[in-house]
Amino acid sequence: MNATNTNSALKEALKKYSKVMDRMYWIFLVAILLYELLGSTYFLQNFVVWFAGLFKGGSPEFVAMLYQSIVNLRLLIIIPAVYNILVEAETRREQVILSGMLLVGWIYAILMREQNDTYIFRDMAMIVASYGKDYKKIAHVSMWLAGIVMLLTVSSYFLGILPERTLERDGMVRHSFGTLGPTNLAGHVGFIIMTYFFVKDGKVKWMAYLVVGILSVLNLLFVDGRTSFLSVFLIVVGSLIYQLWQKKKWPVPEPAMKLWKYLLAASFVICAGLFMILVFTYTTNPAVFYNRFHVLESFAGRIGNPNRIMGKTGLSLFGNYYEHYWVAGNVFKQTGNYEFLDSSYARVILMYGIVAFVLILWLLTRVQVRLMKEKQVFRMYLLAVLALHFVMEHHILEPAYNIFLLLPFAGLGSLTGKGNDGDDLKVKANETEPAEVAG
Repeated sequence: MNATNTNSALKEALKKYSKVMDRMYWIFLVAILLYELLGSTYFLQNFVVWFAGLFKGGSPEFVAMLYQSIVNLRLLIIIPAVYNILVEAETRREQVILSGMLLVGWIYAILMREQNDTYIFRDMAMIVASYGKDYKKIAHVSMWLAGIVMLLTVSSYFLGILPERTLERDGMVRHSFGTLGPTNLAGHVGFIIMTYFFVKDGKVKWMAYLVVGILSVLNLLFVDGRTSFLSVFLIVVGSLIYQLWQKKKWPVPEPAMKLWKYLLAASFVICAGLFMILVFTYTTNPAVFYNRFHVLESFAGRIGNPNRIMGKTGLSLFGNYYEHYWVAGNVFKQTGNYEFLDSSYARVILMYGIVAFVLILWLLTRVQVRLMKEKQVFRMYLLAVLALHFVMEHHILEPAYNIFLLLPFAGLGSLTGKGNDGDDLKVKANETEPAEVAG
């Protein structure tokens, strides 16, 4: 009883900092997203060169340490994350879960300190810090920042300020327009579109479809966003069918709808599981379906590359950091093999291990279950398309692309018409654990 009273008193004492922590959250969220967005362009590279030039004659190690110390200030988002655990979490169960996520993040920060890889630490801190925050606002911030940075980047390229990195595919030159690669630009634009459709629950006007159509044509002609194009196409078609279904009020048998919802809820587990089975059983046999058709050449590479790398690193609980992931041009000079892990599922399980793989799948499945309880079928479908998207692309841990990563504990109230700022979480806590909340 004394411990309970002490905890209640501590909560009450800390509540006066609620507005400060809220401002801190939005400041560091913007800082993280901006840094990651600029990291996809030549802007950040130019800034690094300029920063290093300020210390000519100085120790390169000192300059690198100073730069990293400055940019890593964005990771102070862990402060509002800890505050959420101490004050905002509605139940002890949630406090334990959120604390465990931060602990896992810290473990990875320590394990990856030599590479300065903060992906898991950053993501766990962001997810916990987003507890109860209005996800609609998070999504809008993400879309505006990504849109402005991409527009500024492309404009700077045409003004001759930024260079570009082109590639030739199928006899056509693909442009990056100031980003570090064509897929970077296509990826960001694709995720802006997908976030917009998620916020609108697929109920968009004809002008939005026109804009998406124009961007898709430009992508096909000049850029290289095949996976992004396919994902956007599936979401647009799904949106049209969803709106028509609602308008016509077509009856769907309850068992069929229930099965559909459960399949969507398990989409990340299904896609990741099937993908890993193909990785484990990969073969160069030309009779196998992914080796028979030219159109599946990229897919074959997505399973063949991690199969080969897994033979070198093996699987482990916390991963094996393979230094050649980041070789310039993605080619390991000694072997001539393509070393970059394009698939999100391969990247997570090989670089960060089984623990991170299971954790990420659990978090994203939790999102699907929350949406299912709120009867958000189209939003579940959109995330299921993303589950398929991550088979081919590596953005699952990158919130500057995949802002959906912050959904597990964010407030859905403003999206479902039930209020703002985590009202849905608080209602759920009051319904399921009244004694604990009261205590």
